[in-house]
Amino acid sequence: RIPLDKVCNGVGCNVPLSVVPVSRHKDISIQLFPNPASTSVTIQTGSKITPEKITIKNQEGSTVKSLLLKSDADLTLDVSDLVPGLYLVEYISGDKLNISKLIISR
Repeated sequence: RIPLDKVCNGVGCNVPLSVVPVSRHKDISIQLFPNPASTSVTIQTGSKITPEKITIKNQEGSTVKSLLLKSDADLTLDVSDLVPGLYLVEYISGDKLNISKLIISR
C-alpha cells in the first residue's frame, strides 16, 4: 500500500496503475465482414468455443450494443444506427475474451 500523502500534492493524486493487456484467445475465432461496415456486419463463428456474449463498445468504452448468443450460427447485425468511427467488439465465452476492431464508415 502507498500512503495517500505520498501521492497526493493538494492539486491531484498520482496513483500508479498497472495495465493488463487483453489479447486474442486462440480458441475463440470470429470473423467480422465487411469491415469497414456501413449498415450491417456479419459475425461468423468458426471456433471451437461459441461465444456466449458479444458486446460492441465505442471509443469511450461505453457499450452501444450487446447480444447474448444461443447458437454458433452466423449473425448479421444492423449497425446503421452507429456513428461512423472505431468500435471494439468483445466476444466472451466463460472466462475467455477476444477483442476485435470494427470500423463503421459511410
